[in-house]
Amino acid sequence: MYYFCSRLSKWLSCMSKYSVITRFFHFFLSEYFTDALRITLTVVVPVVMAFSLGYSREAITIGLGALMISLTDSAGSILQKSRISLISVPLFFLLSYITASVWYMPVVTGVWLTLVVFGCSMLTAYGNRFYLLGSAAIIFMIFVLGFKPNDPIAFSFEVLAGATWYYLVSLLQSRLFPFKSVRHSIAECIFATAGFLRVKALFYDVNTPIDEAQKQLLARHLKVNEKQEQLRSIILREPRAMNEGDIKGKMLLRASVSVIDLYEEITAVHYDYVQVRGVFRVSGVLELVNRIIELMSAELFRLGYAVNSGADIQLQESYNEELDLMSQRLQYIIERETPDNALLLKKLQMNVSGVSEHIEAIRSALMKEEDKWPDETQIEYDHFVSNEMPGAALLTNISVNSPVFRFSLRLTLACVLGYILSLFLPLGNYSYWILLTIVIIMRPSFQHTVRRNKERLGGSLLGIGAGLILLYILPGQSVQLITAIFFLLAFFACNRINYQVSVIFITIMVILCLNIYTGSDASFILERLVDTLIGCGIAFAAAYVFPVWESGRISFFMAEVLKANIVYLEKLLFELSGKPAQPTSYKLSRKDAYVSLANLSTAFNGMLSEPRRFSGRQKNVFQFQILNQMLTSVLSSLFSVLRAGEAFSGSVPGKAAVTEAIDALKSGLSLVRNDHHSLTGNPDVRGEKSDWLVGICREIHLHCAEFSE
Repeated sequence: MYYFCSRLSKWLSCMSKYSVITRFFHFFLSEYFTDALRITLTVVVPVVMAFSLGYSREAITIGLGALMISLTDSAGSILQKSRISLISVPLFFLLSYITASVWYMPVVTGVWLTLVVFGCSMLTAYGNRFYLLGSAAIIFMIFVLGFKPNDPIAFSFEVLAGATWYYLVSLLQSRLFPFKSVRHSIAECIFATAGFLRVKALFYDVNTPIDEAQKQLLARHLKVNEKQEQLRSIILREPRAMNEGDIKGKMLLRASVSVIDLYEEITAVHYDYVQVRGVFRVSGVLELVNRIIELMSAELFRLGYAVNSGADIQLQESYNEELDLMSQRLQYIIERETPDNALLLKKLQMNVSGVSEHIEAIRSALMKEEDKWPDETQIEYDHFVSNEMPGAALLTNISVNSPVFRFSLRLTLACVLGYILSLFLPLGNYSYWILLTIVIIMRPSFQHTVRRNKERLGGSLLGIGAGLILLYILPGQSVQLITAIFFLLAFFACNRINYQVSVIFITIMVILCLNIYTGSDASFILERLVDTLIGCGIAFAAAYVFPVWESGRISFFMAEVLKANIVYLEKLLFELSGKPAQPTSYKLSRKDAYVSLANLSTAFNGMLSEPRRFSGRQKNVFQFQILNQMLTSVLSSLFSVLRAGEAFSGSVPGKAAVTEAIDALKSGLSLVRNDHHSLTGNPDVRGEKSDWLVGICREIHLHCAEFSE
């Protein structure tokens, strides 16, 4: 298999111009598809074996246990998977036994449903991994209500068998291939960084408005931050990666650090693009730089594909030759430009060289060329990941002001209403689909709930249409069953990539299976459609109950951005004063600046979808984001220059400029917090911009003042 992947990856690299074909084949080598294949086989194999031995009822229950427990299994290290398995397997056994014991008593079931939904949704306080666990537990309980088992003990042990079997296979795979999730996360991070770099090329394209390029850059920053956090969460909890004696683990850790550092180098490539476009519009520089960026982005994608497929990393001579050729052309232009223009192009040339060196560092790490690795600095990696299950997290979220608490109340009320409707309305044998729809659609944020509602409804309608067509054209139940298994595989493969597409696949699978189960009675299709519509309606209405409007929290996220950038600026001030920050401290401040800006972007996007958004502040907040994106870029550039020992030295004017910038942000922070009494001074925000860094911070202060009015 490894040889096959290696040969296929080499072949794909030779046909990179066919990007759609390349992505298609690499998808089948990615963790998305291999995990989907493993999950499907883990669910189907015990079912087929039990059926073949004559245990049809037990087969369905064991399959249910394996299928439902798979929803708790997300990408992660073997320690993370082991921890989740030790919690989820006993929890599912307990839920199955109690639910199977009380389902025929509506009042008791209603109380039990309330406790389970509220308690499991509160697990969101522990992060995304436990949010998935809580959601899967609620969905599993709803399925048990739909099954209406007669023997709670037998049913529970059959579920336990399916759940245990699933995690035995999952943990065995993690033991045999310990770095599979790490490699996938590195590849995803490389892809996101390559996409960010490609957007950078738009700033040198005169046909693309700068505002549009900035919008795309913010969206890409959000994606990069998400992938970096995922990578940190996995690799820094992988014991072999943190073991100095494990060469492969050390290689992947070095590659991960290089990918994250590459992003800082890319963000440092920031200039006054209006001026750049005006000065170099007819000289050919814009087209040349655009081509250089596109070339480096394509090389990153190639590296990502190789990492994702597990193939050997190969040197790409054509890439090096073309990059050298274009670098020589850029040097030729620099030598013939005016001194001012040449200085600007030299800075750009230095940034391009830095990005190229970081790409080479990633390749060297992945090729195990230790002699080419840069000197290591002692990083305390424990500071970059949080405890996944801090003891006080649940208690601190038991408050009406907590978004998690409000979400739990909202989901509980919606499920109770859905359960009552399923009891009193003549909705048929599958009325539990109402509850399933509610739980699957509702999310902690209003924005995600509305989006899921649309995707669920659209996916269900398309899936029903496709399912009816397949019922008409597929001959016999055996063919329908095999087709259903393929659609189950497609559901798992797409569930982490495109929710609406996965809904289409799972709807088709359910229609085919129920058609076999009911003996070709297609009346259940109309019932599923009605139940889906009712569930979507309840979920949409419930989104307005105990809402957490992002428009009301936007000032908090703005303040977090300002605080992070103040700390980042203070690290720069220490650097200028001859007291460079420790690598861990510096990288933590850099991470906080990026994460806080990503959180603000998420909140802003959520605010735009809300019915009660502050329309007058949208442009103000958007410009605030742009300015802080520029600020982090300038800071990255200054740190890069300082580490290279070049201009912007530690002279008094330099330190004075940074101090002035810090004061401007502190004053802006007080304005955003409406804490006018703590203002230490009101900087002359409309004064002459003697320094670009100070100028950006003054503009940020100005937007803070306008926001607080």
